[in-house]
Amino acid sequence: MFVPGRDDALFTPSSWWYAGAAFICGVLATGLLYLLLVANAPAPFRFFTWILGLVIAISVIVPFTTNAALESQIATAGINLAIGITLMSILQGVGHSAVRDQTLG
Repeated sequence: MFVPGRDDALFTPSSWWYAGAAFICGVLATGLLYLLLVANAPAPFRFFTWILGLVIAISVIVPFTTNAALESQIATAGINLAIGITLMSILQGVGHSAVRDQTLG
């Protein structure tokens, strides 16, 4: 994952930085789903899918706005897409289970 730094020099963010950013995004997405469920949104999972889908699309497009090599742009976009889809599918599964368990108990 290459992003332009000072003086157009490329630097590689550490894996810890990328993992930390993914963790923060996961916490924010969990909070968003929780707020949609608590606020009794008309279709909370549909809203959640649309919002996260737009965020994922932006995170996939942003690497192509840098002046990094095309291979780096494609790799970063692919990683962002994989993280986003994984996050969305896990949270939807857990959210459906939580709603189903709450209605049963």
